[in-house]
Amino acid sequence: MVATSGLTRAQVDANIAAANARNAQWIRDGAHSGDPQIKAFNLSYNAKLPLSADVSLYSFGTYGERDAQIGNNFRRPNSTANFTALFPDGYYPLNNIAEDDFQFVTGLRGTLAGWDFDVSSSFGRNFSHQFSNLSVRPSLGAASPTKWSNLANFEFRQWTHNVDLHRSIDIGLAKPLEISIGGEYRLDRFRTFAGDPLAYQPATYTFRPGDQQYDWNVGRVASPVVQGAIVLSPADQADISRKVYAGYVDIGLYPTDAWYIGVAIRTEHYGDGSGSPTGFKLNSRYELTPTLALRGTVGTGFRAPSLTQIGYAQTDGRTSSFFNAATGQTELRPTVAKLVTATSTVGRLLGAKPLKAEKSLNAGLGLVFTPAPALSVTLDGYYIRIRDRIERTGRLFGPGISAILAANGLSDIEQAEYFINAANTETRGFDLVADYSRTLGPFGRLGATLAFNYSRTKVTDVVATPSQLFGANGMSLLAAGSAFFGGDKIGELEVLQPHTKLVRVRLENHGCAFRRRRLSPMATRIMAWEMLMRRS
Repeated sequence: MVATSGLTRAQVDANIAAANARNAQWIRDGAHSGDPQIKAFNLSYNAKLPLSADVSLYSFGTYGERDAQIGNNFRRPNSTANFTALFPDGYYPLNNIAEDDFQFVTGLRGTLAGWDFDVSSSFGRNFSHQFSNLSVRPSLGAASPTKWSNLANFEFRQWTHNVDLHRSIDIGLAKPLEISIGGEYRLDRFRTFAGDPLAYQPATYTFRPGDQQYDWNVGRVASPVVQGAIVLSPADQADISRKVYAGYVDIGLYPTDAWYIGVAIRTEHYGDGSGSPTGFKLNSRYELTPTLALRGTVGTGFRAPSLTQIGYAQTDGRTSSFFNAATGQTELRPTVAKLVTATSTVGRLLGAKPLKAEKSLNAGLGLVFTPAPALSVTLDGYYIRIRDRIERTGRLFGPGISAILAANGLSDIEQAEYFINAANTETRGFDLVADYSRTLGPFGRLGATLAFNYSRTKVTDVVATPSQLFGANGMSLLAAGSAFFGGDKIGELEVLQPHTKLVRVRLENHGCAFRRRRLSPMATRIMAWEMLMRRS
């Protein structure tokens, strides 16, 4: 420190003493990264117009706007991400997001030649604009802007056309045979747009005497990126699309009054080479007694890589944990990370491969108990196996990684990551749901629901570290603290999701002015996890 700052030992010691006294007054508020501040506006409509006794025209849609402000970790006054002239006491960078989203659906629904039909077309678009009301790009020096009106932009569009047909046919069984057939054509498009050139154009700044209060960073290079922000350059821009064709057949029959069997098959074709999968589902229900029924299901699923996972690249300036070999401790400091695509030059050099589709197998078995007309209790156990789950790698860093990045024009980047088919998982659990409903005469209808879910996910296999991340001598290019897909990533799959996911009580009174609903504090978040867990 004495050598780099140009100060005497006595001056350095005096600065240390002054800094320690100042730090003692710090309230240890190091992160503003909790729930974001959100302002939102949402609008929807639902319309129907009868064209004849058998055919109706319908349309519905939604429109929404959202403004979000997200806090980040504290940038200390004397870090390589700050200048005393800008923020003498440090600052918390902000992520700001302005988003608009809409979807409109129109269609015809009715009966023709004994078939119930539904023909529809829907179009949706989501646009996200990233900016910052408070951040700094230290590599521009003390003259850096502290507000950034345009850092990155993302757009996703989807246009879908559907035809669905259904009819009942009497073939001499206990009840008529139910047949449903349908087809879908979908066009997806994902685009990203670069931000302000000042946010990504090459810039380097070395700290000088007077830039910071104690001059500890004199001679060091300032952090190169807009702090806490996602920045897109022209090299990161994407414009990818694909066509998807799908068709299905669903048959339901009753061999006896008490026994129902349903069989469905669905096939898809992805125009971008993601595959042409076929999935099936078999489900059945048997009434053992008038109050007790047994039900079960087994099926397969398929999820193609999203266009976002295929084409999304970005530069990210955030704080990350690093292992300091000199002290033997992990420290948090500003870093620069790059998310690269699997098809990019850097991605291939780091071992990335084109993404494969996720495939799943799910099975369930349960009981339905109806002791009274107003009360129903269900207990269902389930098993879900997912192969080739798509996740991000860990943060890849180390001297060998830095050399690869620098050789490809990314000398400012410290860490890299990309999407991979990371792991196979198995999930086991059960749902217990009790529903009570009764009519209150002129006061409407009272409904109460109590639901409980338990699940546990286990990672059964993890992708191997690619050979590109080993040197000629067989030694890993990753530094201490960096793992290709390590315990933290496995923990996100196994531990991050709560095992007991939802206990919910809902009271509703339909038909009058009074309505009360009570959800557990985690309900919304847990329902989202349930949707993720059950994807197939």
